[in-house]
Order: sequence, then C-alpha cells, then structure tokens
Amino acid sequence: DILFISKYVELFRDRIDFRHQLVSVGSYLYSEIEQYDLDTLKKKWKPEADNFIWDFVKFLNKNSIAAANELEIETKKIIEQHQLGMGNILPVLRILLTGTMKGPSIFESILLLGKDKSIERISKLNYLLNNWSNAASSWSLVFLFTGGGGGVLAFGAGDAAAGLAALSSALGIGA
Repeated sequence: DILFISKYVELFRDRIDFRHQLVSVGSYLYSEIEQYDLDTLKKKWKPEADNFIWDFVKFLNKNSIAAANELEIETKKIIEQHQLGMGNILPVLRILLTGTMKGPSIFESILLLGKDKSIERISKLNYLLNNWSNAASSWSLVFLFTGGGGGVLAFGAGDAAAGLAALSSALGIGA
C-alpha cells in the first residue's frame, strides 16, 4: 500500500541514518511485535488502567479519526475522565500497541496501524496483563496461543517473577 509506505517513511525519516534502516526501525508497525518492553510495562502497569484501556478501545471502535492531533485530544479527555496521569498511561498504551517506548508519536502510530489492528493489539495484551496482575501474587498466568490468534488461559502456582516469566514466555519473548 503506497499510502502506508509514504506515511511510514515520513514518520521514520528523522530516526534513521541510512535507507536500509527503514526496514527494521519500525517493523512493529507492519509486522507482529517481536519484543515487548516488559521492564517499563511492569513499572507503569496498574490494574486501574484497565478501565481506561477498554474505554479507549470503545472510543476507537466508534469513531473514525483522521488526524493525530484530534486523536491526542480525545485520548487526553479519556485519561482525565479516569483521573489517570498521562505519564503512567501513555507508556502503557505505547507498549500495548508497539512493544516499545521508542518510535514516532503514539497517535501517529495508531493512525498508521489502523483502527482494527490497534484494537486487536491493545485488547490482546491488555487482557493478559489485567488477568496476570489481578491474580494473587502467588499465582502465575500462562497463556497458550493457538494458531487462530485465540488462546487458552491457565493459572498455576508460582510467584510474581514466575508470573512475569510466564507472560514473557506466552508472548514468545525474553524478559
């Protein structure tokens, strides 16, 4: 898609030194996320963020936004409604969508990913995080992916570190 490629190049032009870097610098925007910044996610994730995330998903689902600044304004309104700090919720949202704290504006990234892909990514990882963090600290969450993108949840005994390791393993990444 020429429009996607043009926008992608525009977003990453100032973040690279050589053209060949375009292939990898933002690969999370055109392929599956290979690695999540779990350290930052662990620091920033709070169970109360779940209500914001679901309201944000509902907002994305109901609205057609064409400009990043419009999306940013509406996102800030939802953050304020939930009385959350932007410094805590935006990093979580960025990691849910891209796996990393690096990259162009999260709002530009959402527009480039598109509504459906953004909702899919947010929903999948948010569900895992919410269930993992709501489990007692003596339990760990294991999520087994199936070929169709669905999964099976299973809880097992362990500690919080084991829970993070299980989440990392379930996502197919190293902690």
